[in-house]
Amino acid sequence: MVALVATLAIQVYVSVVASAPAVLAPVLAADLGIAPSLIGVFVGLLYLGAMVSSLGGSEFVARFGAIRVSQAAVLMCSAGLAMMALVPAGYLQRRIENYAVKIDLLLERILARKDK
Repeated sequence: MVALVATLAIQVYVSVVASAPAVLAPVLAADLGIAPSLIGVFVGLLYLGAMVSSLGGSEFVARFGAIRVSQAAVLMCSAGLAMMALVPAGYLQRRIENYAVKIDLLLERILARKDK
């Protein structure tokens, strides 16, 4: 029963962390001085990371157990949130804008190739 409650608590915590940026996008964007759509890029990268990590996750679960892997994931999630809180907003804004420009250029090249 304890394992079931622990697993549920972990899933709730991770779900809140994953969905918070999307819910708070207008406030976060205004706070960071970026376009709200860039918060969507962050959420997309979050789920991309989840997809990639799930490919190798079964090996960790088989080796260390589901609870231990979940605990490690929660610790990494918490560490990531703490690091995000410590980074100055101006730095994040510059990095996000640089990536947004690169993504726009890449999409333009892809669309230009399709038009040929």
